[in-house]
Amino acid sequence: MIEYIKGKITYISNNKLIIESSGIGFCINTTNFFPLNSEQTIYTYIKKTETEDTIYGFKDIKTKELFLYFLTIKGIGCKVALNIVSRDYNEIINALNYKDIEYFTKIPKIGINMATNIVKNYKGNYIYNNDLVNVLVSLEYKKSEIYKIIDKIDYNKKIDEQIKDAILLLG
Repeated sequence: MIEYIKGKITYISNNKLIIESSGIGFCINTTNFFPLNSEQTIYTYIKKTETEDTIYGFKDIKTKELFLYFLTIKGIGCKVALNIVSRDYNEIINALNYKDIEYFTKIPKIGINMATNIVKNYKGNYIYNNDLVNVLVSLEYKKSEIYKIIDKIDYNKKIDEQIKDAILLLG
């Protein structure tokens, strides 16, 4: 599996772009904005079928993980999952944490039954760094408090820096 592609954005159109890496142009389906002619790292998911391989791209790992979560929901395919994660990450996480079915029903192609499945199947810390959550719980912070601040943590930092940031936010 290709986790990410680093290269130069050479073409952009509706929900697609081409990134050139090592002389190869990869067509990637994405709803994230990447400036033309810029060097980028795009995190990828590849859907293989008998007739084609389709690459989906994301600006960061946490958005990719969120996309993968939505693929676990019966009736949600790559296009709908991509449409969902095109929205604000923090809003999506809050809607999941607070079981906000109405939020998801406002997204095209998601009805009440699918929205109910989305929030019902969400396990609270699926998308978050479980090591961070476990450390904070061991320090006697409540999970409900942790989930309120966890979306403010920068997952590109080392785990010890993430813990310090979380403790500061938890006060």
